[in-house]
Amino acid sequence: YALLSAIVFLGRVQAVRGKLRQAEQILEQAIEKGGETPMTALAHLDLAAINYEWNKLNACREHLEKGQKLNEASGNQEFLCAGYILEAKLENAHGNQEARAAAVNRVRELVQGGVIPTPNHNRGLAFLVEMALGEGDMRTAEQVVKQLEMDVDAHPFYRYIGLAKERLQIAQGAKPAAARRLQEKIIAADQANWVYGGIATRILQSIAIDDREAGFDVFAEALEKSRDENYLRTFADHGQVVVGLLLEAARRGLYPDYIQRILACIRQDEEIETAAADQVEKLSVREIEVLRLIAVGLSNREIAEQLYLSPGTIKTHVHNICGKLGVSNRTQAVVHARDMNLI
Repeated sequence: YALLSAIVFLGRVQAVRGKLRQAEQILEQAIEKGGETPMTALAHLDLAAINYEWNKLNACREHLEKGQKLNEASGNQEFLCAGYILEAKLENAHGNQEARAAAVNRVRELVQGGVIPTPNHNRGLAFLVEMALGEGDMRTAEQVVKQLEMDVDAHPFYRYIGLAKERLQIAQGAKPAAARRLQEKIIAADQANWVYGGIATRILQSIAIDDREAGFDVFAEALEKSRDENYLRTFADHGQVVVGLLLEAARRGLYPDYIQRILACIRQDEEIETAAADQVEKLSVREIEVLRLIAVGLSNREIAEQLYLSPGTIKTHVHNICGKLGVSNRTQAVVHARDMNLI
């Protein structure tokens, strides 16, 4: 057990230092040696995180599922919470909003249940801040930030560089204050050789700096430190916010092939979002109204009474809804609509 733990954490050290390929090799050795032991779950979760960074989403899911299966068998709430955090990001990348929301709720339940140690409790809170900001829910983000007792992050490879408060400050428009705090954290990351965290912090710093040229210089540093290991999601998860900086880097001839890979990752996410938006446009206001009533369990006759329409009209609406969503029955329509964040 001690040997396996040492191998797993050696892999994590390499990831923290930005050496993702070395980390991958070490963690694969841990899985080979560890079999079905609980510690192997952590190796799977870390490999899932690395593959997520590389936008290898199928490999990410495979390792995530294996790790969570072991965590469920052992009852390790701390590891389960880490898995749910990554699951939420993975489902978001796939555009599966219902599954993403379910994973976020599992994290929230574990955080509120007081069943995980204080550091991990605070990492869970940091994650909930990030998710709230992603949904534009500033009020929730502000409330959760007040609960933070430690300045930590949810990410397994820069957990000691907390970015939740700075993310909130940027969203609130307090960019100068965020930029000052982030600069301090960049210095600390560089001194500790926390390359992964230094990259993530530099990207956020480039967004926080109002001076365009100064912000670009910081962003270029992040590209320089990340290109050899093919960091993708650390950039792409910011979406359109970093597209201008990426295009400017390409215009200046900085790492064009690498930048195209990041942009392709962002375009992939946008295509998924567009597909969901197209589904919303296909359904009329009345059809969405009917779909919501189906979702709460009403029959066609009950929906007809609710909307003062005939049962035959409701039947036609249900038929049209199923056709537009490409499903064969009411139950599938509700599941698909929730996956697409329609209801």
